[in-house]
Amino acid sequence: MNSFLRILFGLFSLSLVFCLCACKYRLAGTAQPLPFKTIALAQVVNDSYAPQAASPLNTQLAAMLSQAPALELVALGDSQAVLEVELDDYTKQIFATKESDTALASAITVTLTANCSLKDLRTGKYLFKDRRVSVSNHVYDANGLLNAEYQNMTVLTRELAKRIVDQVLGVW
Repeated sequence: MNSFLRILFGLFSLSLVFCLCACKYRLAGTAQPLPFKTIALAQVVNDSYAPQAASPLNTQLAAMLSQAPALELVALGDSQAVLEVELDDYTKQIFATKESDTALASAITVTLTANCSLKDLRTGKYLFKDRRVSVSNHVYDANGLLNAEYQNMTVLTRELAKRIVDQVLGVW
């Protein structure tokens, strides 16, 4: 009987611990509703040296915003808010810097930076303005960096689009 009570007490204690730990659990997402239900995407402006980055970024942003359950992507005249994105910096830095590395010039880090603004068209006020968002990726190719850098552009723009959409849907 004594061992039965010990097991019962242990199970009760364990279930109590699980219940108390689960009280603060919540799914990730927007903590409160967004102040707008429709959004338009202004054409991405490319003021950087990133070759042809505006078009894939615009496409990926539109796809990700249209998949957000809290938003509806609409034309500019029908929207309550507009997202403005300007690519302003594209840098390359040597990634491999070891003296004994024979592939020194074949490994670089590329960084793409954008300034994002989200404007409420009903009030004319910016919910956030010129927020910098950047992503980096390592590029390595023994046959030449030009092809590898070009292929990496879609990866960079996809990751940048994810971060920008997180800024729109997240808490400001």
